[in-house]
Amino acid sequence: MYDQINAVGAQICMGVNTYSSYYYQGGNHTKEEDILFSTALGRMRYMTTGVTHQAKTAVYYPYEGASAETLPTKNLWVAAEGAQAISTGFRRLCRTLVGKQVDYDLVDHINLGKCAVKDGKLVAPNGEEYTSLVIPYTTALYSDTVLKLIEAANAGVQIVLIGTDEIACETGRDSIAARWGEVLDRAEYATSENGAANILRKGGHTYVTLSDAYAENIFTSKRENSNYSVFTFVNAYGEDKTYEIQLCADGKNIKYYNSLTGAVTEITDAAFESGAAKFTFTLPANTTGFFVVEKR
Repeated sequence: MYDQINAVGAQICMGVNTYSSYYYQGGNHTKEEDILFSTALGRMRYMTTGVTHQAKTAVYYPYEGASAETLPTKNLWVAAEGAQAISTGFRRLCRTLVGKQVDYDLVDHINLGKCAVKDGKLVAPNGEEYTSLVIPYTTALYSDTVLKLIEAANAGVQIVLIGTDEIACETGRDSIAARWGEVLDRAEYATSENGAANILRKGGHTYVTLSDAYAENIFTSKRENSNYSVFTFVNAYGEDKTYEIQLCADGKNIKYYNSLTGAVTEITDAAFESGAAKFTFTLPANTTGFFVVEKR
């Protein structure tokens, strides 16, 4: 059951907020476990209501690459090899980033095109600002996307590429596609999704920093409103984990809300400095909790 609670916690981190439960009592759940699961889920939903998601990293959805690589196959149940490689890489990237405390928003060529480039950031129409953009492995990008990447990279936005040495555009490999080298010259190049996550963490493109650079099953995200910031923390390990934690948020005090037990713990040793809160805390095993930083 705790695996299911952890899975829901990770989904809460990634923005899922509506659930239809198909769990039942019997071989899988007892009545007591159902009560624990449902109560924890209710608390998670409550804690993430009335706040707006914040992320420093955008992840590109490589639709055009998968589309370009989708060719007829011998049967309908086996995807074309090239398309499958792009799909697998994208899925692996999403899981790796969120488990290594790099929260993100997804963008495709349409909404990336709507972002402005300003002061070293990609600025979305809703005002959200991204200091980094990750391009998962792909073989094709739209021309407008390549031009936007060149503009962003020249302005100081951190571009992280994973295993993509060359691309094709809708017009082929000449002209705009041939300018891919301009992106390569300014981007950080990673050979794996894990390497990309490490680049982003070291570069400060996340609102959460842990003292353990190798933690890969601590899922986090940030939301905020005018009164407080809420940081979701999922400890998906089967044991308690103690870390020095840094949260990027202005505030005066911090409390930890445990979604499984309902307990509220005040963090009395937090130091606030330069827009960040630093403290040491033990995250309970198999638990989704929330650090609430009050601004007033």
